[in-house]
Amino acid sequence: MIDQDVIEAFHLMWDNFPESVMLLNKEREIIASNKAGQDLGRIPGMKCSSIQPLASHQGCKANEALRTHEYTYRKRKGNLGDVVSFWLPIDGYPDYLIHFSVGGPIKYEYTI
Repeated sequence: MIDQDVIEAFHLMWDNFPESVMLLNKEREIIASNKAGQDLGRIPGMKCSSIQPLASHQGCKANEALRTHEYTYRKRKGNLGDVVSFWLPIDGYPDYLIHFSVGGPIKYEYTI
């Protein structure tokens, strides 16, 4: 079981991030999600692997991040352009990780 302090820290750091971010355990159960994730129905107790479309889980790097305790990522083409997905281990909690993607539902434009 993860400490409540870690869940609170997750929300403090990620709740205002514009795209979905999830705190997952090694079984891919969502422990917490930020506001954007909750708006998409990504709620605690749900398996992240059940999020549609299921084909988006091909190439999942969660096992790699859990095994190596180093971040990993995957870049793919999405409907609005490139999507980069990240899996971040949590120091001191080897059975948990942070997972998010950038560029899925939001098209980011270059700014100067």
